[in-house]
Amino acid sequence: MLWKIIGWVVIGFVALFVVSFIFSIITAIIGLAITIVTFGLSIAIVGALIFAAVKLYQTVIGSGSSSSKSDEIDATPEEILREQYIEGMIDEDEYEKALEDLLNRREGNADKSSDKEIELLQN
Repeated sequence: MLWKIIGWVVIGFVALFVVSFIFSIITAIIGLAITIVTFGLSIAIVGALIFAAVKLYQTVIGSGSSSSKSDEIDATPEEILREQYIEGMIDEDEYEKALEDLLNRREGNADKSSDKEIELLQN
């Protein structure tokens, strides 16, 4: 009878060990799956943030605009002035004065005090 009890106790411990081992494997697999999903979501979020930062940088700097550098080289002084006014680099009074100075210069009535307009065009 004692041997029978010891046998059942050993079988109980072995069964407990096997169930514990199987439970550990299942939780490890679930933990690995959660880790993989979390890693994938983290990569997606970081990628989206980088993409948004690049687009914001392009918008702020202006390299994301539809005009390329070759278009800017071919632009007339009036177009450059208009672009500077639209982008807020110069206000309305500066725009009108620079445009008037530019038109006067073309007519041969250039005012010697139009250095500001020349400086704006060079930027």
